[in-house]
Amino acid sequence: MGLEVETGQMVQQAVEKCFTGDVKLGLSILVQCIEAPYIYLAKRLTTMKAPMVQGILVSHCEEDLLCIRVAFLKLTGTSLYTALQSKFKGDYLQALLAICRSED
Repeated sequence: MGLEVETGQMVQQAVEKCFTGDVKLGLSILVQCIEAPYIYLAKRLTTMKAPMVQGILVSHCEEDLLCIRVAFLKLTGTSLYTALQSKFKGDYLQALLAICRSED
């Protein structure tokens, strides 16, 4: 599923064809966020960089996190809960797990 411009061309293809540099990158990210926001966020979580993980988990509601967890599981084959346990430790891990809520 994708967004189409008036010409019948997919928006992502139009962005790739018509833009370059930072504008192309920004528009590509915007298209990804619009077409599949949960998949986009799950991909961002795969980096397991602490500030990014914390930002995504803290800034999304329970319903969004459930969808993000499902997308993460489909994308990586590992639950977000398990991935957090393998990357973080101590109180920080416990806080992230409390936000994540449960194993999928």
